[in-house]
Parts: sequence; C-alpha cells; structure tokens
Amino acid sequence: MTQKAELLIQLLSGISSGEKDNILKALTFIKDNRKDESRTLNDFRREYMTFSQDNHAEKYRRSIELSLRHLTEYFGDDKSLSEIKTKDAERFEAFLRKSAPKGFKVYHRNLKAAFNKAKDWEYISENPFDKIRLPKQQEFGSVYLDEDDLIRIVTAAKSDLLGDLFTFAFYTGCRVGEIVQIRWHSIDLESGIILIGDSELTTKSRKQRAVPICDELFGVLINLKLRGCKDDGYVFCKSNGFRFTLEYVSKKFKAVCREIGLDEKVHFHGLRHSFASNLVQRGVSIFTVKELLGHSSVSVTERYSHINTESLKNAINVFNKAA
Repeated sequence: MTQKAELLIQLLSGISSGEKDNILKALTFIKDNRKDESRTLNDFRREYMTFSQDNHAEKYRRSIELSLRHLTEYFGDDKSLSEIKTKDAERFEAFLRKSAPKGFKVYHRNLKAAFNKAKDWEYISENPFDKIRLPKQQEFGSVYLDEDDLIRIVTAAKSDLLGDLFTFAFYTGCRVGEIVQIRWHSIDLESGIILIGDSELTTKSRKQRAVPICDELFGVLINLKLRGCKDDGYVFCKSNGFRFTLEYVSKKFKAVCREIGLDEKVHFHGLRHSFASNLVQRGVSIFTVKELLGHSSVSVTERYSHINTESLKNAINVFNKAA
C-alpha cells in the first residue's frame, strides 16, 4: 500500500459514509478534469477533424487541417492543450505572420474556432486565441464587374454552358458551391423564383433563401431547359450528368478573365461581389441585398457594397462650376 493510500484511509476513517461518498465524487471529478486538461494537440486534432467531417464543407476542412498542422508542428504533437496560454498563442501567431504572411489571418480564425470547441468540450477553461488582436493591414479596393464585363467574359468562354453558369452567378449572387449543386427542381420558371438551399444543397448559413429571376437570366434558363435537362438533374453539369467541381469552374473563369485582360484580382467570387455592388449602385437597400446574399448580418453585406469610380466622380462633380 502506498503512502498516499494510507493517508487517504486515515482521513476517511473518522467520517460518515455520506461524507465519504461526497469526497470520492469530488476526487473523481478532479481526476476527470485533469484527464481532459492533459489532452494533447495530436489527440485533439484527430478528434476535431472527425467532428469537422460531419459539420464543415470540404474546402473549409482542408483549411482547418492545415491550420492545426502548423500548430502541432510549432508546439509538438505531445503538447497539452491546457499548457497553451495567450502568451504562447501570441508567439505562435508572430511566427505565422513571418512564415505565412498571406494566410495567417485564416489560420487565426480557424484555430480560434477550434479552441472554442475545445472549451465547449471542457478540455480547456479559456481560449488562448480569444484575447489576440490581429494588426490592421492596408485594405485594397475590390474589383467591380459590370454588365459590359460580363458580356466580354461570356463571349470569350469556350463553352456556352460555362457562359450560362457565369451569367447565373452574376445575376443571382450565388456562391460557386451553391451553383454547382443546384438542381432544376429548385428553379420555378413560372413564378420566377430560385430557391437556394434544400436537403441536397446546404448553404453556408444553413438557411434557405429565395432569389428572383431577372429578365436577362430568364432567357438563359429557358434555353438551358430546352436542351433536354432532367427535372431532378443539376442545372450545370457534364454531359454524363455529373456536376462540376468548384475548382474546375473557378479555374475556367480565371482563364477567361486572363484571356481578355481583366485585372488579376478578378476571381469567380467577384461575380457575387458584383451582384451586390450592382444592386447597391442602383439604389437597392443594403438590407434587401443581405437577404438575397443569405448573410446572417448586414455588416457582412457591407463589405460587398462597392462604390465604383464613376460614382465617386459624379459625387465630386457637384463642386464643378456649370459650363
């Protein structure tokens, strides 16, 4: 018998059975919490990635995996979660700003979310990334695409189907992941409404939204329908009926933009941005645009409400004397 065990027996010998039970429960609680707090980074990474498999999109999972890999490479697989304090997290992020200057903000966001989950699971009592404030960086204006740009892009597209897909993105503001998954049963040409989000298409906000079909898009969808598409099939798909991948669509769009000499900052997501910007430029309420984009907060939508150079010129013209 160990010395600690003998001491425990002596302490318990003079108290009632009820008090003994309470003490044993307290000791068990302390033991369980110590076990959680000793969980290593490697253990948590495996557990969190299993959780992510059922709760996050593939692209986001890859980003999470990369973030956790950077963390474990810095601290080591056997580092205990509870040993990582705010000061340690700050040193790690200072290292990331030098080694990954373009991606450290994404890593910070991913790790903060992961450690919040560790806190929810009671592996840690505080999130070491909570108190970190990232340094502000110079912001650059986003590239704004108008309908003339869209015509150039569609004309240069090597495929009519891809041209239609780009048009769909420009006039609906849908994300590329939503577009490649949308099926014909979600498009009601009679009522002129597209429903984004159902049992087969999960939106980022997990909420279904309705996007009306404008005249320019209506003609595109009618032509697509006349090509003999199946009612339960994908709106945009390969000849065998399989859907396009996100990477395929994004790369094809980028290739067309380069071919016609558009700014290198133009990416497929810019079509969603341009959808919002065009609406705001034409006087549509930012709150209405929020609903069309499916954002949870209007503050997120405001990032897309771009004012083009021509609007700025028109504003300054009030200072010019009439000719």
